[in-house]
Amino acid sequence: AREGVRCALMSTDAPTAASTAAHGTARRVGIVIGPLWFFVCMVLSAAADTDVAASWAVVGVVGWTATWWFTEAIPIPATSLLPAVLLPATGVLEPADTYARYADGVVLMFLGGFIIAAAIERRGLHRRAALYTLALAGRGPRSLLAGVMLVTAVLSAWISNTAAAMLMLPIVLAVVVHVESTEEPEHARSLGQALLLGIAYSATLGGLATLIGTPPNAILASIAGDLTGTDIGFARWMLFAMPMSLGLLFTTWLLLAFVVYRLPARFNAGDVARPEARTKLAALGAMRTGERRVLVVFLTVALAWATRPMFEPLLPFGIDDTTIALIGALACFAIPDGQRPGERLLGWEDTRALPWGVLVLLGGGLALAEAFTASGLNERVGIALSGMAGMDDWLILAAAVVVSISVTEIASNTASAAALIPIAAAVGAATGVDPLAMAIAVALGSSCGFMMPAGTPPIAIAFSTGRLPILTLLRVGFAVNLACAVVVTAGVATGVAIIWG
Repeated sequence: AREGVRCALMSTDAPTAASTAAHGTARRVGIVIGPLWFFVCMVLSAAADTDVAASWAVVGVVGWTATWWFTEAIPIPATSLLPAVLLPATGVLEPADTYARYADGVVLMFLGGFIIAAAIERRGLHRRAALYTLALAGRGPRSLLAGVMLVTAVLSAWISNTAAAMLMLPIVLAVVVHVESTEEPEHARSLGQALLLGIAYSATLGGLATLIGTPPNAILASIAGDLTGTDIGFARWMLFAMPMSLGLLFTTWLLLAFVVYRLPARFNAGDVARPEARTKLAALGAMRTGERRVLVVFLTVALAWATRPMFEPLLPFGIDDTTIALIGALACFAIPDGQRPGERLLGWEDTRALPWGVLVLLGGGLALAEAFTASGLNERVGIALSGMAGMDDWLILAAAVVVSISVTEIASNTASAAALIPIAAAVGAATGVDPLAMAIAVALGSSCGFMMPAGTPPIAIAFSTGRLPILTLLRVGFAVNLACAVVVTAGVATGVAIIWG
């Protein structure tokens, strides 16, 4: 099985080289266009009236930042520092106001969530959960696919989508190699492709369910208050997004199992997947003390997030989602692992792999959102787009979802969300559509690019195995994109008013 995994991962040199060449061209073009755009906007700002000059400056900052985000002219987190330099330099915001956005409460909430996720990974709890699911669900191709997708989705709701996909990939490839030795080649090929696509899609769809599940959700939570005046809240987001996430997960499973690959209910050779998972579980041994303690911390934090609106009025002091996340993070550093004297559930050295760049990105997004409001640019964009006010609300929402899905196919979902959410909120204000609904529609759409390897990291991970032809990725991904566009539009149009009033 290890040899099969190694061979699969070595068979991707050609597409990687082509992708690298295209990426290099985009970087070279973007690194020139961004500053040029900013220079032109500053010339227009100098020639404009005083009340418009700040808006032109913000257009220049947003254009430069978005260009480097989309083309990755420099690393995305590094680009996110541009607003910290340019907004004070242009006089749009005071330096202290700009820098404070990089340490906002929402940024700290995600830091706490990332630390708890790191403790889960450090203790191997996520791997045990994955293997338990496979051991229960591996009776046949359909149930195996359902189990793989479900466990990947649950993991990606709490740890990063990329980490969830990379955790599941070697487990699934080992199962696929095992199936190839017992099933007919055509059946084994279909199941292998279905499982890889299942990992890629469910790693993204599961991340929609929580605010910490995917970067676009984090960006939305960080700037929604400034743009729309509404606090998203962890519990309310789960009430809104989890049914949508589960619905899309089930729809995608039906599509893969019954439409695209028409998987049989049972393996021809009998039960072949569950023994593989049970062997790996036996190698892990009994659950260790550290795993149990991390599980208690995680469940406590999740329960506190879900019930905070109920117990918050009963407390004599203020508490919010950020406080809960930081308490959970501190607990991971303070609680002994129960096995080695002096060792805690998580050490500071274990945080080196945390997605620190995402936190910087959140700060940059918050600074740009503040600049949109302070300069009056959001109102001016709304006035410019007021001609759309006669369109049906459903059409405007659908257009926002489709545009964000299309953009994220060629740019990272993080960059797409950071650039498009403020614009979507302004369009909503101009057209009479709830700005919060527009912002949520774009945030969800920015996570739903399933056609191209560049769409989301889980897609790239699955494609890197060399077992997924690009035409298969395009064909199946288009169908999933279409399902996401319909479900997200309907969910946002009906759910936002119910959850946030």
